[in-house]
Amino acid sequence: MFRRYSWLLILVGILSLLAGFWVLSHPGMALAGLGTMVALFFLVDGISHVVQYFTNEWKSGWSLFNGIITAFLATMLLTDGFGARTLFMATMIAFWVLISGITRLMMSFDVKKLDRAAGSTLMWTGILGIFTGSLMMTTPLFTALMVSYMIGFTFIYQGISSIVLYFKAK
Repeated sequence: MFRRYSWLLILVGILSLLAGFWVLSHPGMALAGLGTMVALFFLVDGISHVVQYFTNEWKSGWSLFNGIITAFLATMLLTDGFGARTLFMATMIAFWVLISGITRLMMSFDVKKLDRAAGSTLMWTGILGIFTGSLMMTTPLFTALMVSYMIGFTFIYQGISSIVLYFKAK
């Protein structure tokens, strides 16, 4: 049964390799494309909050406000240029790394009470996350480039893995 569909592995492998090499040769466009998808998601999310406000029996002004702001920011992001979406993605990832570092550091104090070694590890990964996230926020173009390269190399890795599996299945 597996051999019957093993051709899908070679197809996925080739497409992944092509995608990986394209991302590596066009890192800004790849990240801007990801930014476009996120902006479209935000737009749909914002519109759904507004629609829910007017169609639900229970109404929350905060939900309406959230929907309007989210849809507005998504529209701004979609109508801005290629560079804005690229920097948005880089900043969003940097912010996520920073917040993850802060939460790890805060959790480490509670974990240390239960397991000192695990708490210390969590504390140091939190500090590293705070440092890395802060550095990423101060260098958004470098962050954008590194994120794109990571995506490209991941596609290439997946492509090679699929091709190897194809030959193992034959």
